[in-house]
Amino acid sequence: MKILVGGRGIGKTYQLICESSAQQLYIVCRSKYEATRIFDVANQMKKSIPFPITYEEFINKEYYGKRIRGFLIDDANELLQYMTLVPIMTITIGV
Repeated sequence: MKILVGGRGIGKTYQLICESSAQQLYIVCRSKYEATRIFDVANQMKKSIPFPITYEEFINKEYYGKRIRGFLIDDANELLQYMTLVPIMTITIGV
């Protein structure tokens, strides 16, 4: 698993779009609005990507699994917080 770390506007989503295009992997993002925005940015970049899915679709497994080989999670910290109403204070990541 690769982890991209950095503040807003440094190109993390851009990197996900490039990886999605190269490997035809689905990007998972917070909302339909964000999915559309990412898809539009990919089109502007002349990159062909599968239409991104939302955190809700991801959690509820509302995707066709046989064609999916992996996911690219945009803002994983937001995905974790989306899963609970209680604030998440600290996480660890194993490598």
